[in-house]
Amino acid sequence: MKQFFKRNLHSAQTDRKLIGFKMTLTCLCMLFTVLTMSANETIDFVQKTISGTVTDSYGSPLPGVNILIEGTRTGAQTDFDGNYTLTASTGDILVFSYIGMKTLKLTIESNSTYNVTLEEDASALDEVIVVGYGTQKKISVTGSVSSLKVEEILKQPSSNVKGLLIGQVPGLVTNQNPGLPGSSNVSLSIRGFGQPLVIVDGIESIMDNIDPNDIESLSVLKDASAAIYGARAGNGVILITTKRGTSGKFTINYHGWTGVQSIVAFNKKSNATNYIQHGIDAKFNTEYDPSNPTNEITYNGNFTPENLEKYKASGETYDWIDAVLKSGGSHISNHNISFRGGTDKVRYYTSLGSLKQGTVFNGDYNYKKLNIINNIDADLSDNLSMQFNSSFIFENLDYALSDISTVWNDLDTSLPIHRTENPDPDRAPYSGFSNRSPVARTHKKWAGSNLQEKRLFTAALDLKYKVPSIEGLTLGTKINFRQKNWYRERLSKSYSIWNYDPSSPNADSEGYVEEADIIGNKFSKAYYSGNDQNGRTDARLRMLYRGYFNYKRDFNDHSIGFLTFAEKEDNKYRSLFTTTKELLSTAIPDVDSSSDENTSVSGTGVDTEYTRISMASRFNYSYANKYLLEATLRADASSKFHSDVRWGYFPSLSLGWNIAQEDFLVDSNTIDELKLRLSFSQTGIDSNISNVAFDYLTGYIIANGSSYLINGEAVTPIYSAGLVNKEVSWETTTLYNVGVDLGLFNRRLSANIDVYYRHRDDILAFPIESVPTTFGASLPLVNLNSDIVKGIDVGLAYKDIIGEDFRYHINGGFGIHKKEWDKFEQDIDITDPFQVKYNQRSGHNKNVTWGYKTSGIFNSQQEVDDYLANYDLTDFSGGQFPKPGDLIYVDSNGDNMIDSSDRVNIGYGTTAEVTFSLNSGFDYKGFSFNMLWQGATNVKITANGTLRAPFRNEQSSLVLHDKYSWRQDPSNPGVSANSNAVLPAFESDGIRDWNNQINDLWVLDATYLRLKSATFGYALPSEVTSKIGFDKLELYLSADNLLTISNLGIFKDGLDPEQANTPGAYSIPINRTVMFGVKLSL
Repeated sequence: MKQFFKRNLHSAQTDRKLIGFKMTLTCLCMLFTVLTMSANETIDFVQKTISGTVTDSYGSPLPGVNILIEGTRTGAQTDFDGNYTLTASTGDILVFSYIGMKTLKLTIESNSTYNVTLEEDASALDEVIVVGYGTQKKISVTGSVSSLKVEEILKQPSSNVKGLLIGQVPGLVTNQNPGLPGSSNVSLSIRGFGQPLVIVDGIESIMDNIDPNDIESLSVLKDASAAIYGARAGNGVILITTKRGTSGKFTINYHGWTGVQSIVAFNKKSNATNYIQHGIDAKFNTEYDPSNPTNEITYNGNFTPENLEKYKASGETYDWIDAVLKSGGSHISNHNISFRGGTDKVRYYTSLGSLKQGTVFNGDYNYKKLNIINNIDADLSDNLSMQFNSSFIFENLDYALSDISTVWNDLDTSLPIHRTENPDPDRAPYSGFSNRSPVARTHKKWAGSNLQEKRLFTAALDLKYKVPSIEGLTLGTKINFRQKNWYRERLSKSYSIWNYDPSSPNADSEGYVEEADIIGNKFSKAYYSGNDQNGRTDARLRMLYRGYFNYKRDFNDHSIGFLTFAEKEDNKYRSLFTTTKELLSTAIPDVDSSSDENTSVSGTGVDTEYTRISMASRFNYSYANKYLLEATLRADASSKFHSDVRWGYFPSLSLGWNIAQEDFLVDSNTIDELKLRLSFSQTGIDSNISNVAFDYLTGYIIANGSSYLINGEAVTPIYSAGLVNKEVSWETTTLYNVGVDLGLFNRRLSANIDVYYRHRDDILAFPIESVPTTFGASLPLVNLNSDIVKGIDVGLAYKDIIGEDFRYHINGGFGIHKKEWDKFEQDIDITDPFQVKYNQRSGHNKNVTWGYKTSGIFNSQQEVDDYLANYDLTDFSGGQFPKPGDLIYVDSNGDNMIDSSDRVNIGYGTTAEVTFSLNSGFDYKGFSFNMLWQGATNVKITANGTLRAPFRNEQSSLVLHDKYSWRQDPSNPGVSANSNAVLPAFESDGIRDWNNQINDLWVLDATYLRLKSATFGYALPSEVTSKIGFDKLELYLSADNLLTISNLGIFKDGLDPEQANTPGAYSIPINRTVMFGVKLSL
């Protein structure tokens, strides 16, 4: 077994050496570009220096205006104050272009200074946005495409791209899901469809790894615009293009920020006195019998009146929250430096970025990331051009061994009567229950370590040839390469947990009582490639080959475009895992440090392959920029499916009418843009099937961990993986979209409105038929069900200038979607009204939660007796009967019975149906301020676990219970002693089953409005920066998650509405980050 592992270990190590070679290659490419930069500075192309300032019609400077010498790629870009400098010859024509402005041409004469005023272009015909497999002018786009201005969203710094998308795209449902440093912390869903396809520089990828500073453009394809991606595009597509080089001046840009992350909301534990009081209350609630009021209550253990008085007198208490989590916050920093420039023949962009993130724990959970990117464009001849991209991403996750759920379990049961640290810091403190210590769990020196190293190398070569004999025809080929390797080491240590109690007869000579021995002494290694964004096994090696031709031509008022391509994607997967027990020493762990009997090996060991072949065509037609048509057809074949159903065909058709270009509106002083869009598309979702499941093939599963004795030898059994289904295939979606784009008052006011309807078919499910267990196999998944999503997206924006210097903008977004089952195969009696109402899914809304309405708490035995006299409870919760302190359930149907038919719709689902955002800001003489408000409604979270009551599974009490739990005074039993009581009474084993039903106390309205971010910046004037050698220098202060307004009521201090769908007392909290940043250019 060890030899097998060593052979495969050698292969894995070879892969790591290959990655090292590729990183070296990337560095050499960077060196090449730097040398190219130096060379560029030594060549003299022109005769004199030309300079000037570019302003708009209001006289305000325009930063970022592109200036090119016509017929070349030599040029410059204006700085923050609109100033530019370049070298040109007399007679050269300078072309000034800027998004939203009319392009201006100017001929160089004898002067050396040329100040230019650009006029707004109300039609914005030249604005180009990225779409699938290409670009289009915005006026020609017929689909629902949101193209983000990256320079705008980067005003709010973020450690990952997903964080930048929050509140920026109407209809994009986002949710912050906090995790350990280095983990994805935002989920994305376009219109609630599900996880979208992410394409980075032409290849499917994961956006979490990208440095936001390297992004040139970002587009979200919501409808037929995504259909060109076929079987993977059913949930929409996010396109990301990284920055490229520009001809002209060599520039160096730096963006760095550093900050502190602190917890927004977290549940605090009761102090020792209140914890003991709760335990005494729970004893009384459990044992008090109103029919026998003199019956003695048994107080014991920690929960005695004597112990309560002791802690009241001493005030002694220990805070395990403070022991586990940092009160001062954790550090995070991000730095990026980039080099950009080139000649008219070669252009380059090189970037180096780093991210370092600490943890909110007082333990060992840290993260580092390094990004290197190198993009080169070269004109090899007049007709042949080349693009070469390469990037390398290295991530280091240096964690303590314990997963977070284990830490929360320990914290949930930690007691405030036990020390959070011992006088001897090398002895792990005991938290009071079983063998637990959340402090030990979060430290490597006790629990052990979990070290992960992730390497991602990508490269792409794109050759384009403009056929000189056919105007507008381009032939091309592209090769993408991606290699992803994850390496993990897990070391489990043995350690002891100690309670410092010199008064105990069991204490040792130093006063310690050993409460538990945690047995570890285990070491494992793993080589694998992790999961993709859909949670499926991701490829270790991915190769994409594409050949294409693209034809674009204008004939007077007629414009046509035709793109066709074929591509093949090969993926290889490999994994190797080994675990060794009973190590000789944990100081130098190794898989060879134990016997073969203590070593296990698993994984594929060899490559498992998956292939996709695709062909697609797209036809575009425009007449006079008024009447637009786009049609696509894509064919996909996937080795995940049987050859009989391997091919799928995905068409789309979209139409556009630029009404503002009609004669009756073209001269309007009010309406600048008015476009009607209609689209239809059929796409697929292939994430329903694992990339390496091959469910159409017969298979077996090795039952590791169990064995049978055959002839005296232990034999590991195998069993069937289940019946095969050769018809299993991807889900199919049909989407209809109607949209309107509107621009008014010289584009000061703009609006985008889309209404859509999507039908998804062939959703996988197990058939309702069953087979006996003696059959020996399970039934396979079948494409059975279907659902519907319908909704509307609205985007509004207004921008203007007051005076000469004050610019402001207000952008708002709104999206609403509804989901329902169209067909859901299930075994119910459709003639039974009860089953139809509560159980039938077909034709019913997905986002519904059925539960009981409550009307407060029983505050006396008399109230209970009156309730029992009025209502029949025979069929409720196993015939239970309420007590004082229990919830009062409402007889919703008025039949004088409390049973399951009294359930009503008390909430929505766990995905927000309605999202909204408001982004606003201003710029004034170098000062800038931007803030983003973002929120959601028609969404729920459900309070669970200790939030409802302490003591179930030994969970200790919270400050929440101090304030709001019902309790009774033994001297006046059956009557509430807490006038603020909202939570029901609890007993020694936790919440009573009567109160643990799904009801409107536990199902919380997660509606919220959040001040997501605010940034205040100042850019120094150019006359100042020029003296210190910079083109631009900007300083800013930024913060996120500043303020949250929610409907969580009594739970708001410990919960965040985005934190979790079904939270218990503890989960990783959402952080508030305060950052200081610097942007400079030279």
